[in-house]
Amino acid sequence: MRHALRILTTTSLALTATMMACSLGGGDDDDDGNGPAQGGSSGSGGSSVSLMGGSNSTGATGGTGNTSGGNASGGTSAMKPPECEDLGLDKECGTSSQTADIKTVNMMLVIDKSGSMDDTPDGFDDSKWVSLGSALKTSLAGVADQMNFGLILYPYDPDAGDEQTDVTCKVTDDETAVRVHVDAGTKTVTQIVRSVTNTVPAGGTPTAAALNAAYNYYTTGAGADLTGDKYVLLATDGGPNCNSLSTSCQANADKCTVNLDGRCTGGRPNCCINPSNGSLISEQCLDDEEVIKSIKKLADAHIPTFVVGIPGTEAYASYLDAFAMAGGKENPAGPKYYAVAANGGVDGLADVFSTIVTQLVHSCDIPLDQAPADVNKVNVAIDCELKSKEEPDGGWELDVSGAPALLKLKGTTCDKVQVSGAKRVDLYYGCQTIL
Repeated sequence: MRHALRILTTTSLALTATMMACSLGGGDDDDDGNGPAQGGSSGSGGSSVSLMGGSNSTGATGGTGNTSGGNASGGTSAMKPPECEDLGLDKECGTSSQTADIKTVNMMLVIDKSGSMDDTPDGFDDSKWVSLGSALKTSLAGVADQMNFGLILYPYDPDAGDEQTDVTCKVTDDETAVRVHVDAGTKTVTQIVRSVTNTVPAGGTPTAAALNAAYNYYTTGAGADLTGDKYVLLATDGGPNCNSLSTSCQANADKCTVNLDGRCTGGRPNCCINPSNGSLISEQCLDDEEVIKSIKKLADAHIPTFVVGIPGTEAYASYLDAFAMAGGKENPAGPKYYAVAANGGVDGLADVFSTIVTQLVHSCDIPLDQAPADVNKVNVAIDCELKSKEEPDGGWELDVSGAPALLKLKGTTCDKVQVSGAKRVDLYYGCQTIL
């Protein structure tokens, strides 16, 4: 049985849970720990680690099992690192150890390329579109060897080439909507940045249709066979529209995206109404309800959605909050969605993207394959450094109330792991906890 562990490293990944034989009295022979790692689908890079069931007991010299990760597309190989040197624990205890398995984190970027992305807000040195390309390059490159990425731009017409200047509300719901298929970040980050750089922002904001394309890709398309966790990151600078069936703004100017964007001129109360004949321009109505349906459909398929609001979305904050709540990945720092401050420029964009991808690969709650027999006889080492349970502003605790049991890193100990990861985490069972 395997349990997910969300600790990732910038080098080969391995977690070893080392259990003192004075507590366990030897290892379990059901699983020798030498099987192949479960990476992404063929052609995908690897990303996070999970404990393997079973252990390999070899007495005082420690376990010898190892697991190879990665695959044909350049994912890293996770080999069990050498045993930690003397940590000052009881030498009379033998050890049994467990090695790590690879589990993929897949992220489909669903990015708004509507005409307003060509604007340059205060605080930006260049347009939002150019800044977006720079921010993606900066933030994704740091985790390219740890995550898989893909790209959907919207609106997008596969027959229009890179220019995409006359696509208006076009989005296909099949795989032609995918500009870059989800694959190892070491391959796709460069492709994603190049695709953004070569594309000219234009058109409306058919967000619901783009999210449906991501859903189809992940559930019935090429992405259906991807192994590991699947996510969507929605980045937009405006309210969703482009729904020809919408009537939300027929009698409500506050649901007209032209009004909300502050572009309604000539004293007209509702710029979604054609002044020449009084007909509704339904494509300009706010399409928030369909977006929530699309995000909930993804969530029901166990595909959470992160929501990023680029400058220009301020009038839509309450709607983006609703999108974020439906997606199940709210910003813990508030508001509910991840808002990019206008004065932050490209650095603000990069910081938001980095915050999101970092939390996917580095978490402070580590599932354990086996709960300790005595919670008062557990010691923890991170990168072969023994960590005090009650160290100031940090430390760790055990939660054995559920299944699996969890090692929870706290405070500064957690912060360090979230920023830079850890090459290994060792749990030593059977000796009194060093506080």
